[in-house]
Amino acid sequence: MFKNFSKETLIALRIVLIIAVITGIVYPLAMTGVAQALFKDKANGQLITDSSGNVVGSKLIGQCFYKTTKDSNGNDVYDTTKDSKGNPVFVIDQRYFQSRPSFTVDSNGNPLPCNAQNSTGSNLGPSNQALLDRIQGYIDYLHGVGIAKNADGSNAPVPIDLVTGDFTGFDPDISEAGALAQVDMVAKARSLEGAKVRQLVENHVDGRSLWVFGEPHVNVLTLNLALDHGDAG
Repeated sequence: MFKNFSKETLIALRIVLIIAVITGIVYPLAMTGVAQALFKDKANGQLITDSSGNVVGSKLIGQCFYKTTKDSNGNDVYDTTKDSKGNPVFVIDQRYFQSRPSFTVDSNGNPLPCNAQNSTGSNLGPSNQALLDRIQGYIDYLHGVGIAKNADGSNAPVPIDLVTGDFTGFDPDISEAGALAQVDMVAKARSLEGAKVRQLVENHVDGRSLWVFGEPHVNVLTLNLALDHGDAG
């Protein structure tokens, strides 16, 4: 029984070593090389830099553009207010296009929007009354700051992605309709021509993946960086 034990053990060890080298070294290096050669931007996290070359974010991780104040330690604290239903909401900085609502929290469980270290959604179902009240209250709030308004000043329907969060809490994109609904607010806050801001949005609409998957969308961070760069005047 043990006549060929040593020989078979050496064969098994060789096989294990060969498989380990192939799957643990050769394959990862080959895939890394292919990714860097063909998809360098995506493989490196699709980082976004400002005009000075400093990394300011990623196309894959959304950032929130709310008003902030400084606490006693000099840290940024998001300003909050109440919507028409009495729910606390973060105060929108009307100079910037807004992402989807974020329900992420910090390490202590306190609300911290767009916290990429703690991915989470609201976990409320579509028939949950608390969710319905929050959506209606947030719709009223968005109308109040100038989002989704008709030419005569009346309220227009709010695109659904602007009042519902996604499962991560830091979705980097919004729909084309969601961006266009904010054009008048941003143009007014920055004293820009609405037509130029609208054209800027259209210039930042990305199509479907492989022309088939998903829907046309706008990356909020790149759009806001273009605003700050003066691309709309």
